[in-house]
Amino acid sequence: MRCSFCGSETQDLVQGPPGCTICHTCVQAGGGVGEIGERCAFCNQLIGTEKGFLKKRNIQVALRGPGVIICNECLQSAGQVVRARLKANRM
Repeated sequence: MRCSFCGSETQDLVQGPPGCTICHTCVQAGGGVGEIGERCAFCNQLIGTEKGFLKKRNIQVALRGPGVIICNECLQSAGQVVRARLKANRM
């Protein structure tokens, strides 16, 4: 399978919705600029919106690939998956 963000072919991918994956290198890279109205490929949240009732948090672009973006919250979740896999492989 290929990473939806950098196109690299690797087995170490975090699976999002069908057809959308991210590799460990892209998880570590982060950074990007989004426009209001774009949606995260993983959670479909609108970029630039506030989320939450008691604790407001802004949904921001964390990484952009060709025709696909991932928000800051999904990139953080993917990072947790990658770290858990790396820890499991060390044991």
